[in-house]
Amino acid sequence: MVVGAYLRSLRRSRDMTLRDAGRVIRGSAAKLSRLETGISPQRDPDVAGLLGHYKLNPSVIRATCGMVRAPRRDQWADFAPGWPARLAACEQEASAVRVYTMYLIPDILQIPAYTALIPDPEGTRSVPRALPPGQADITLLLDESVLQRPFGAPAVVAAQIAHLQDRIATGELTVRVVPLAAGIYGYSTLMSELTLHGRKLVVDDLGTPLYSAGAPGRTRCKVLDSALDAAISAERSAEILEETRNHFEQLAAEWTQPQWPPT
Repeated sequence: MVVGAYLRSLRRSRDMTLRDAGRVIRGSAAKLSRLETGISPQRDPDVAGLLGHYKLNPSVIRATCGMVRAPRRDQWADFAPGWPARLAACEQEASAVRVYTMYLIPDILQIPAYTALIPDPEGTRSVPRALPPGQADITLLLDESVLQRPFGAPAVVAAQIAHLQDRIATGELTVRVVPLAAGIYGYSTLMSELTLHGRKLVVDDLGTPLYSAGAPGRTRCKVLDSALDAAISAERSAEILEETRNHFEQLAAEWTQPQWPPT
């Protein structure tokens, strides 16, 4: 699923049709569609040929082809060169996204000022992450504790919450707050369930992604199901977001940036 979503994202970003890309590997549009959706097994020569045509870095080509050659399994970690772009492609190609976060606003919903507050020594956040385009069904299950962290910049947190409210208003996003008292604990502080061509792919954010499908994916989905069952209604969650934004705006008005060294 990951390699197929990556291939489709790369092709679309270059405004190529299925027929155009099919010619690169001497195949038909139907063959390309099967490769991108994972209906047909991906072969190393086809993937290498397409990635080479898309002018990717050789290290990324080798890493992606390595995923194709690896034994098929239902759970795997991706920390090889190019992993941020492969993850972003999966998010962009998803028809439905369900996220449970216990610490940070997810990357696909962050404003630049919020992203800048998060340490990124390896530069992995240089790859753009955004909501899937079109009519994707996106639900954010937001642990209540996320709304209690000022990160030393209450004005930024207020702006980030306003961004969520804007996405709710346009119908792009549903937010449900999960109360602290619910005691829901994930396998990681941020878990995503992506629906790709009717199949479920669960992503644990462990600094780099851990992908789960099949039985491991279904086990992880139980955490998301529990979070959804415990979540406050969308209407009450919207009220909580408004109250929280007002709180951080008030903090920002009173905020004095700490000085170092102290005078």
